[in-house]
Amino acid sequence: MLKSKFNWRLLTLALVTFLSSCEKEPELSSDAFITNFSVSGVTGTISGTSITADVPYGTDVKNLAPSISISPGATLTPASGLARDFTSPVSYTVTAEDGQTTSVYSVTITVLDPDSVVISSFSVSEAESVDIDQNAKTIVINILAGKDITALVPTISTIPGDATVSPASGSAQDFTNPVSYSVTAGSKTTTYSASANIIPTGIKADGVVTYFDASVGGSSLKPEQGASGDNERGYSMNSTHIYMADKGDNKIYFWDVNDSNSSAEALPDTGGVVSGGVWRLADVVATENGILGSNMNWAGGAFKVYRWNSNTSEPTVILEYETKDNGANIRLGDHFTFTGDPQGNGKLYAMPFPGFNSVANNTFVLVWTMENGVITDQANPQKIEFAEIQKAGNYGHVTPISSGGTDYLLVNGANVVPALYSTDGATKLTSVASDAIGVRAMGGEIFEFNNARYLALTLTGSEGSSVRDAGILLYDISGEDIVEAMNSITAETAGDKLVLADSYGQNVNGNVAGDVKVVVGTDQVLMLSGAANNGFRVLKAVKSE
Repeated sequence: MLKSKFNWRLLTLALVTFLSSCEKEPELSSDAFITNFSVSGVTGTISGTSITADVPYGTDVKNLAPSISISPGATLTPASGLARDFTSPVSYTVTAEDGQTTSVYSVTITVLDPDSVVISSFSVSEAESVDIDQNAKTIVINILAGKDITALVPTISTIPGDATVSPASGSAQDFTNPVSYSVTAGSKTTTYSASANIIPTGIKADGVVTYFDASVGGSSLKPEQGASGDNERGYSMNSTHIYMADKGDNKIYFWDVNDSNSSAEALPDTGGVVSGGVWRLADVVATENGILGSNMNWAGGAFKVYRWNSNTSEPTVILEYETKDNGANIRLGDHFTFTGDPQGNGKLYAMPFPGFNSVANNTFVLVWTMENGVITDQANPQKIEFAEIQKAGNYGHVTPISSGGTDYLLVNGANVVPALYSTDGATKLTSVASDAIGVRAMGGEIFEFNNARYLALTLTGSEGSSVRDAGILLYDISGEDIVEAMNSITAETAGDKLVLADSYGQNVNGNVAGDVKVVVGTDQVLMLSGAANNGFRVLKAVKSE
C-alpha cells in the first residue's frame, strides 16, 4: 500500500490565508435612510418610512423624477432622478453600506386643489432642508446649530404664481421665534407658521466614553508598556487596531481596538529587515492600507522607514536617507507623519529633532513623495522652511490640512503652539497664543464630524519638576473659515472652545514624546492619545443629539 506524502506547503499556505482573513475589516455603516426627497420644486415631508409631498395643480404625476438623498455609502432602488408614475404610492428601498440592512419607504404625491392659495416652495440658503406641511400649514427650516437665524432670507414661491406674500419673498426675518406668513390671491388668504429647527452638530461631549484603556491613570498598563524609561514613544491607530512603537523592545506592538482585553501582538520581522539606527524602531503611522515604522538616527547615519502591508506581512525598506542637511548633522525619526496610501500615493513628512546631535533649531521639514508605493525622491526630498519659528522643539509635527478648497500645513512642536501655514511655509496664517493653548500640547489632528470641525492634541505628561497631565485636548474650531476659527482660540475663549479634556497619567516624560490619532466613522469617532511612560487611551464619541 502506497503512503501519501503530507503537503506541508499547502497547509502553510492555507494557514496564512486563514490568518490573513481573520484580520478585521473596517466596520461598515448600517444606516439605511432617505434624508431628503424633493420633486417639482417641492420638498417632501419624511415621517418614519413614509414620505408625502403636495405638488402644484396641473403637475403630471405619471412622469415625475424626484431628487433623493440617502445615508452615506448606501444605495437606492430605484435610483434618484428616475421618472416614475406616482398616481398611486410608490416604494423605494435603501440598502445600507453593510449590504444587509434595508429600509423600504412609501412615497405619496398629492396634487393640490386648483383653488388653493398656498406657499408651494420655501428655500433658505443656510438651511439643510425646508419641510412644508400643507395640511397643518407649517414650514420648518432645518438648520445646523451655530448658524445665525436672526436674519434668514427665504425665497418663496406660491400657487397661484401671482399671489402676494407677507412678509415678502427675499426679506430678512428673525426666526428666533416662529414667523407668520400670509399668502393672498383675490379674496382668499392662507396663513403659515414658519419656524427654525436647530439640528445638533458635532460630538455629544457628555457622551464620550473610554473605549480602550492601557494607561497609568486607568491602572491598566499592558505588559509591553513601562511607567519609566521613555521607551514607548510612537502611537497610531486605524479602524481595526492600535499600534505602539517600542524602542526598548525594537518592536511595533498592536492590539484589537474593539477588545480592550486583547493581548499584544508584534509586527513580524523574521528576516531582520529592521536594522540599524540609534533606535531601530522609534515611531509608527497606521493607515487602512498598511503600517509604516521608522528608526531614529543622527550624524550621517541612515534614517529608515519601513512598510508592513498588513499585520502579518514582512517589512520592506521604503526610505533610507543620510541624516545630513547641507553637511550639518540632523536627527530624524523621533516623529514622522504620512498622508495618503502607503501602497499607492502619498507624502511623508519628517522634522529634525533639535539640539541633541542635531541642528540647534528645527525650523524646517523634509517631505518625500510616494507614487505607486515607491518614494521617488529618496535622496532629494523637498525642504520647507517655516517663517516665524525660532525652534519647533521636540517631536516637531507637520501634516497637510485641506479646508474649504484650500491646502495648509499644520505645524506643532514642544516649543510652539499649533499653527496653520501656507503649503510653502512662507506665510504663518494663524497665531494662537501660548496662554490659550500651552506648549507641550503635541501632535495635532484636524477632523470633521457631524458638521463640526475639531483640533485634537495630546498632552505629554510631567517634565522634570513640572507636574502636568498626560491626556487629550479637543477644541471646537467649527466655522466656514478655518483660519478665523483657529485664531478665535484666545485666552478668553479657550475654555468655551475646549469641548473635551481627558487625563490618564502624570508620569515624567523626559523626551516629551506623544501623539494623537483620530479615526472618523459614520456614527462615531475614535480618538487615540498616547504619551511615553503614561500609556495610551482610546475615547469614543458619538453624534450630538
